[in-house]
Amino acid sequence: MNEEENTAETRLIAQTYTEAEAEARTPEFLAIINQVFTIDCPKATQKIGLTYLASIIKQFPDLCDRYLEILLSVA
Repeated sequence: MNEEENTAETRLIAQTYTEAEAEARTPEFLAIINQVFTIDCPKATQKIGLTYLASIIKQFPDLCDRYLEILLSVA
């Protein structure tokens, strides 16, 4: 993924923030994802999370384990 694609992906995370603000808030976004996107959350939330996180998973490898855990549990 090149720098231009990374910038576009960052803007998708929080379209109301500037690029610098989004970068600074990335740890907060990841914490929210980890709190909401769990094995115990509703299946609809899991499916939505899988759909949206698929586009950013390469950028945030810390999400891979959680993503795979949820992916394997969704029936």
